Amino acid sequence: MLSKYRLDYKRNLYTTAFVDLIGKIFFHYKKNKGLKNINKILVIRLDHIGDVITSIPTLRALRRAYPKAHISIMLRSLTKELIENCPYVDEVIVYDPLWYRGKKTFSILKHIKFFKKIRRNNFDLAIDLRGELRNIFIAYLSKSRYRLAYDVKGGDFLLTHIGNYDDSLHIIDRNLNLLRTIGINSKDKKLELFISNEEKLFVDNLLKKNKIKKFVILHPGSGGPLKLWDNKKFAEVGNFLSKKYSIILTGSDNEKWMADEIMKNMKNKPINLSGKLSLMQLAELIRRAELIICPDSGPMHMAKAVNTRLIALFGTSLSHVWGYNDNKSILIENKGDVKLINKERVINAIRELKI
Repeated sequence: MLSKYRLDYKRNLYTTAFVDLIGKIFFHYKKNKGLKNINKILVIRLDHIGDVITSIPTLRALRRAYPKAHISIMLRSLTKELIENCPYVDEVIVYDPLWYRGKKTFSILKHIKFFKKIRRNNFDLAIDLRGELRNIFIAYLSKSRYRLAYDVKGGDFLLTHIGNYDDSLHIIDRNLNLLRTIGINSKDKKLELFISNEEKLFVDNLLKKNKIKKFVILHPGSGGPLKLWDNKKFAEVGNFLSKKYSIILTGSDNEKWMADEIMKNMKNKPINLSGKLSLMQLAELIRRAELIICPDSGPMHMAKAVNTRLIALFGTSLSHVWGYNDNKSILIENKGDVKLINKERVINAIRELKI
């Protein structure tokens, strides 16, 4: 029974299994029956930038399967910008769960009002692409008639449809695989981003102002410390590239210290845009770059979505799930510790991409 769980923290294993056991006493839903009269769909994607970008093929498949349905997606405020111009979605619902970093206040009244509003939508189908107990509970609170997710992180007692989970699949394939449970079979895995003319104009002016033509982006930041490469090695790679290209450093406000370290160790000073770009401005900048070098991160998925050459650095992440390795993308991995990747491997990858 416990072997089915794929939890981020093993300490939650017995608690999750106990909740599932109790839940099955009170909830009895027939699983994986055919769907009828699907007019309103809710997709729950309350996680990170890469998770949202790699869900876009799933949104596209849903739109093709249900062209007349009203499709809503529930996102965190961090990622809403990625989907605001997405043609496959009719509505973006913003919800910042308490379990993510940065939330310091809790208003029970605010949450009650939020879920009352959600319930008034009368969703026919709710899909949680993460397959996690908390998200599945949100799907249940939405009062949707059908609820679809994987059952590897708890909450299967609240589901009407359960997907066949496969550890070996890339995250894009895994998301699409979930839809097969309800008869949607899509092989279209193309990633997309929907960049507005306003964002394109912003980047036009930015590059003109700084007199930049051909450039490479170094993006040192990622979601956790174990994913970070060495900033001095980033600087050495930057020095190699700066003989031919302008170097632009990107990152969030919290990642400025990494850019500062890289700048300190570079001979030709790069342009530091850390904390100065919105998500879609960053996406447009990446689209125009000759190359981006980064660890496993949101900008890695952005690069794939806008067809920019990419060198991605992996250590502890599951590279077969999250990485890309094709004619425009090179994945460099040192299992267990990304910091042990030497600069020569990165420079050789640059040459291989003919930068």
